[in-house]
Amino acid sequence: PLTILEHIVRASESKPWLKNGKIFKTATMPLIKLECTEEMNLTKVDITFKDERHKGLECVHLVKQYLSEYSTLEPLLLLFKYLLKIGGLNDPFYGGLSSYGMLLLIVSYFQHSPEKEGNTAIGELFLQLLEYYSAFDFKSKNVNPQMPGKGIVNSLVFQQNKDLEPLPVIVDPLIPFGKNNVSKSTYKIGLIQDLFNIARNSLSADCTCKLHSKNEISEDKSVSESFPCSNRYHSLLSN
Repeated sequence: PLTILEHIVRASESKPWLKNGKIFKTATMPLIKLECTEEMNLTKVDITFKDERHKGLECVHLVKQYLSEYSTLEPLLLLFKYLLKIGGLNDPFYGGLSSYGMLLLIVSYFQHSPEKEGNTAIGELFLQLLEYYSAFDFKSKNVNPQMPGKGIVNSLVFQQNKDLEPLPVIVDPLIPFGKNNVSKSTYKIGLIQDLFNIARNSLSADCTCKLHSKNEISEDKSVSESFPCSNRYHSLLSN
């Protein structure tokens, strides 16, 4: 597969739609990361090849199961993906958190607080998740999401180098006995928690614009257009 990946990169270099491409040979699963030009909306593409360690298709099936089980999962995941993107913390190869890892964080929260999913507004859930994971003690606690319809995964302790900054542990429910830590490359977890905390504080702060003022609440879109909110996090949720 590695030789094939190298051939793909070389063949892509001459394409006008390619901005840059790089092979990550030392990754757990070797892959190509391609970034397209502005004409292609700067689309990013990851390419891997299936082998006995590859769980891509199983992961797609699992995500679909979670999405069908939790009605608020998709909009919440999109909010967090955008937040991580604007914070530059959405790429696990540079210490960020993957979309799959973020999805598992949300799922784990729902599984341990089932009464909240489906009974709470999206905005309120977003705030609760920001607060919960900005204060979560990743140094001593694991995140153990369960498979749909299965029991809670046993808490596992991953051995870490005491001389290094502790890494978060998000157990992959697809791999038996917790042998895969989805967040094993997320060494910027402290910055991610800071980002969550900043977003939570910004969203929780009183906003004086007519769009969000408690005394001026209106569903009329013209209000939003006439009195745009200066708080970019409020604008994110409003749009």
